[in-house]
This record gives sequence, C-alpha cells and structure tokens, in this order.
Amino acid sequence: MGIAERKLREHDRRRQQILSAARSVFCENGYRHSTIVDIATAAELSGGTLYLYFKNKEELFLSLTMRMFAFMDMRMAHSTAQNGKLTFEERLDAVCGALIDSYEHDPKMMTFTLQMQGSEVFARASDNVLARLKRQYRRTIHSIADFIAQDIPGGDDFPRPISIAKAIWSQFTGIVLVNETISIINKDHGKRLHQEFKALVGMLCRGLLADQPAISRTRHGSAPRKDKRQLARVR
Repeated sequence: MGIAERKLREHDRRRQQILSAARSVFCENGYRHSTIVDIATAAELSGGTLYLYFKNKEELFLSLTMRMFAFMDMRMAHSTAQNGKLTFEERLDAVCGALIDSYEHDPKMMTFTLQMQGSEVFARASDNVLARLKRQYRRTIHSIADFIAQDIPGGDDFPRPISIAKAIWSQFTGIVLVNETISIINKDHGKRLHQEFKALVGMLCRGLLADQPAISRTRHGSAPRKDKRQLARVR
C-alpha cells in the first residue's frame, strides 16, 4: 500500500469515526443542544481536527442524512438483484420491506433525520452540500421508481413510476413520524409500524389497480406490452 492510499484510508476512517460520534450526540442531545465540542469529545478528537473534515454542525448532520439515503439505495439494489419476475403488488411489497429494513437499521437516526426536514439545518448548509444531498435523494427515489417500473400495469392513465415512488416515500416518512409521536404515549405502538406501513401501501396499490385489467395482477401471466409513451414515463 502506497503512502497516498494509506493517507486516503486514514482520512476515510477518521471521517467515519466523526460521523458515528455525531450520530450518537445528535440522537442523545437533539440537534440544537449538540455542539462541535460535544461531537469532537465523543470522537476523542480536538475541535480543530474535526474542522479539517467538516466545516460545521450542519454539514455533519447532512452527511449523516446522505449516509442514510445511501443505505436505502443499497437495500433497493439488493431487492432488485434478489427478485425476478414479480407482480406490481409484489414489487410494492418488496419496496416496503427495503424501507422498513432501512428504518430498523437505525430507527433513532432515521426518525431524527425525518424530524429535521425543512429545518434551519438546510438553510445554513453550503450550496455544495445541499446539491450533494439533493442528488442522493433523487437517486433513492429513482431507484424505487425504476424497481416499480419493471412490471408496471399498462394504461396511459396509470401514474408514472416516479409519482408512485414519491407517494410511497411520503407514506413512509409520515408513518415513521406519527409512530414516534404515538410511541411517546404508547411504547408498544412502535412494534406495529411495519404492519401499518404495509397496510397503507396496500391501500395505495388497490386504488391504483382498481380499474386495471386482471392480467396486470397475475403473477406469471403475460405482461401487457408497453408502448413508447409508457416507457418514456419511467424516467
């Protein structure tokens, strides 16, 4: 291993060390009550060293958000690789599973990140960091849309895959946030998040398929031919 490669690995290791410390501090203290000094102390580094890797607290938080989206991308890629011919309903169910797995990977950080959407964090972030976050978000939504589009029912009036993906994402973020609020009152409620989310997506699926031909719901039936207009809607 050359000197340059060793330095690069050490830089990445230290960066991950800081992010792990920041995640712990944010989840324990909340965003507003967390400081760079707190995070540096948790990472066993000086404040000056931390600033070599991240410009401010906002950049740290958004980097954690991007890491969360990257994990979702990985789960969606796994679903794509593992699942072959599926019906539209089965693909939505696989998406549910991937998102729930992402939540269960780190429920505290997932909930905290969603709670901070639209907050002052985004207003204070640099244009470069915000641009990276937007690209990561688009990749996540499009990975869901591309997976759904593989067996989407026919019909010119059927919603675009990207619109369905955004609807599922909205349901997912909503149920996570509602679940957090209710869990404060009823601690056992959190155990039902999976079932409630799948029930919501199930209702969405039934509504979308209500006027579609039965063949679109058959597992191994001949898939309806997609015309050029339908294929164009995938992107």
